Amino acid sequence: MNQEKAKTYTAEFRESAVKLANESDKPIAQTARDLGSVDIT
Repeated sequence: MNQEKAKTYTAEFRESAVKLANESDKPIAQTARDLGSVDIT
């Protein structure tokens, strides 16, 4: 099995991502994909 270390994001990145998701007309899932923060398991 390939176990990868969980990604960690800075507080600044998380804050910006939330702001972007709230202000965007895109679904939150799409915004997350655009930011590269979605891991499919």
